[in-house]
Amino acid sequence: MTDPPNRPPREVIDRLIDEVAWAKTCLLLAAGTAPGSLQRQQELEKLREAVVNPRSVVNDVLGKGQVLPQAVLIELRTCELAIPRLEAGAVLRSTSTQRSPEC
Repeated sequence: MTDPPNRPPREVIDRLIDEVAWAKTCLLLAAGTAPGSLQRQQELEKLREAVVNPRSVVNDVLGKGQVLPQAVLIELRTCELAIPRLEAGAVLRSTSTQRSPEC
């Protein structure tokens, strides 16, 4: 079965999905580290590197007037937008088993 002309080949989409999934993994690992720590810096560097190729592929595909799954575009943009927030010290919200009195 061939791909529609407005979509890139399946191999391109599959590779892009894998790369965006890796970027999302890097995002979660970076967000789980302590702000300002060496580990945060190392994980942020991995995240920065992880978004470069998928962004290039997305720009190339969209530049050809082709379409990609919206979920892939959203996840990639989420990773990109998280970088400055993580650099500024953002952390994942921790869930607490304790409830505040107003709940």
